[in-house]
Amino acid sequence: MLDSGCTGLAIFWNNNITVDLLSYSTLHIDVVITYDSSISFRFTGMHGRSESALKKHNWALIDRLRDTSPLPWLLGGDFNEI
Repeated sequence: MLDSGCTGLAIFWNNNITVDLLSYSTLHIDVVITYDSSISFRFTGMHGRSESALKKHNWALIDRLRDTSPLPWLLGGDFNEI
């Protein structure tokens, strides 16, 4: 059972692609996606903290992840910035 402070993230794919996990936390999942055995890119799914005082940590995480791979990067999710 999850308490009210926990979030859940998941990533799903089919057999036509390969997904390699780079890193994860309660706020993100960072993977390399490869299809056609040669085309690769990086995807990071994010669920940012919504508390105003903690939002700076969302952007600090993105900043830390930015330089961990030279591949093209797709970053998506709910950043809770508004």
